[in-house]
Amino acid sequence: MRIVVTHALVLLAALAVAYQTWSREDDATSSPGTVSLWDREPEDLTRIVYQTSGRRVSVERREDDTGAFVWVSVTIDRDTTTAAPDSVIEFPGDDQAHDLIEAYAAPRAIRGLGAIDTQSQEEFGLIENTATLRIELGDDAHILRVGGIVFASGDRYVQDPESGRAYILPARMVSSLHSAEGVLVERAVHPPPILERVAHVTVRTNGDKRTIRRVAGATANSATWDLPEEPGRPNQTFATFMERVERLSVMNYVPNLNLDDLDFLASIEYSDEDGFPVDRLELYRSSQGDEPVYYVATDYTRVPGRVYSGLAEPLDEDLSQLF
Repeated sequence: MRIVVTHALVLLAALAVAYQTWSREDDATSSPGTVSLWDREPEDLTRIVYQTSGRRVSVERREDDTGAFVWVSVTIDRDTTTAAPDSVIEFPGDDQAHDLIEAYAAPRAIRGLGAIDTQSQEEFGLIENTATLRIELGDDAHILRVGGIVFASGDRYVQDPESGRAYILPARMVSSLHSAEGVLVERAVHPPPILERVAHVTVRTNGDKRTIRRVAGATANSATWDLPEEPGRPNQTFATFMERVERLSVMNYVPNLNLDDLDFLASIEYSDEDGFPVDRLELYRSSQGDEPVYYVATDYTRVPGRVYSGLAEPLDEDLSQLF
């Protein structure tokens, strides 16, 4: 009887080893980028949360009347021995942030490593000082532990703590989260290419209004601007003004900024051939310091953002020439 039990235990152990080897080889022999962790639609994903020592990054998919957008929040923990509060940076995400939503809705690993033992976890940096990823998909959520960097490629080891299975994810899926405030920020003030849909632009200041017509050319860069009452006569002053508007770029966002505390300079309203609104940009100035500081608020960015003064100050000067 003892011999039978011993043989049964040996057989069970062999089966377990065989299954682990088979499952690991099944992942390892798959083509790069074909190992699926789960498969959902981008619309299912509500939030990605990346947590590591000293910082927490949230990439959230949102919708409003304008459409779907990505909102990023970075919380940097301050030294607990001081009274300094945590630093929170919030901003709309750029195309890379949208790409992350798609990537984590249906993640594809470069390689699957199967269920790994403690020694492999140590080798892959999955034991100590690990970051975590939480991917929320409606009422469901997936947790991944983020380990070390794969030598030479920069890709990252991750592990599903529930199944014990490990994977190698493309470097950008983790590195862009770790440096979110530098690489995921939407710098553009309009959705590109906005001008291809624009037929008229109306500029409003305090008490003045002027509408200019955009005349499409053979190429996107050959369009001209003229007054509706002077068709066919290009208005170079307004053309220069619009070129400067399109060069505006956001330095950083200030979601809680009270625009009523600033000097309103102008509202620039974009509309298509049928008069339907395409976008709107408002330009503001703060003159409280030694040098003026400029801000924009647009339908696209949704919250106020500080723009580079070197680009905004010429617009401030141009406004007096438009009216």
